[in-house]
Amino acid sequence: MRRQRHNKPASQLSQLCQRYDLFVDVQRLGWADTVVYPRRFNIRYCAGRCPLVVREHGVDASNHAVLRAIVRGSRRREPTPPLPCCVATSLRPMNLLYRHKQPGHFDIWQLNDVIVDTCGCR
Repeated sequence: MRRQRHNKPASQLSQLCQRYDLFVDVQRLGWADTVVYPRRFNIRYCAGRCPLVVREHGVDASNHAVLRAIVRGSRRREPTPPLPCCVATSLRPMNLLYRHKQPGHFDIWQLNDVIVDTCGCR
């Protein structure tokens, strides 16, 4: 998989929670002898800020995340909960055509919850 090492780029840190591309190459994973198709695919990922008032910024957020952000903003000396995090809120499966060890035999392998469709603050 190709992705930035360590921290996310500064441009992503300043952005609100959203989806980004993350391309997977079966050759780099060491699956080239097994996976026939697709050879490269985009599983995407979520990154970005979850502001204290997430819904006002048009970011999908759970009620829990909204309340957590409000509690965090109202506490001065008490321990505070962490800010909501940008995560995948819906994922979909993908299929891989793969080669069996027995020559000439192929099958489809369904991987559940692989491709990020939407992101939100949780």
